Formats: sequence, structure tokens, C-alpha cells
Amino acid sequence: VQGITAALEYVPEGLTLDALADSMESRLGDVRTGEIALASRDADLGNVAVEENQVIAMLDRELVFASDSIEDTLAGLLENGLTEDSELVTMYWGDLLDESGAEEMVTAIEEKFPEIEFELIYGGQPHYHFFISIE
Repeated sequence: VQGITAALEYVPEGLTLDALADSMESRLGDVRTGEIALASRDADLGNVAVEENQVIAMLDRELVFASDSIEDTLAGLLENGLTEDSELVTMYWGDLLDESGAEEMVTAIEEKFPEIEFELIYGGQPHYHFFISIE
């Protein structure tokens, strides 16, 4: 997900390869990455206890939330991941959801975070409800 954001920095005119790489690399620090998936087993990681088949949220590779609801887990991820500077959340929905289910999630989450712009894009990833970038 961070690579997509960095790739959007690609503006070939007048930039050397080194300058382009620096520009793309500088964007990586501006992006937080989230994942929503099902837990494959029970676990107790840090402050989060997880039961098999619960919906879990990973933020920058760290487990931050678990619940029985995709919507609650998505909200938990965003509560942990959004900062005062956050403006855009891009959600790449995977094969565990259909388009209408993904759209329902975005509609519900937009009500909880009205100050944030949300984008929904089909990602097609197996095993994950969403890959998420927070910018």
C-alpha cells in the first residue's frame, strides 16, 4: 500500500532517477498501513486478546484491535491510526467482501470520521477484507 502512494509521486519530467527515488521515499513516512483480516487462531499479543475467526486490525504490522465485527474493527484501526494531519484513507477491498459490502463499510465509517476523505478501490487480495493506507 505504501508503494502505491510512493508511485503516485512519479513525475518523470525534469527529475533525475536519484531525485525521483528521493521524492518517492519521502512519501513513505507520510503513510500508515492497515490490514483487516480474520484471525486464524487464538492469540494474546500485547494489549489485544484475539479469538480464532475474530476480525483483526493490523496497523504498521502491529495488532491494534480485534472484534467480531468488521465495522467495529475498521473503526478501531482508524482510531489508532488517524492523526491530526490525516486527510485521506484509501481502502482496497479484497475477495472476502463483495462490492456492496465494501461500500456499506465505507458509508458507515464515513459517518464516524466525517473530517476524513475515503476512497474505495477493488484490490482483490485473498485472505484480507481490506488493505488500508492512511495519509
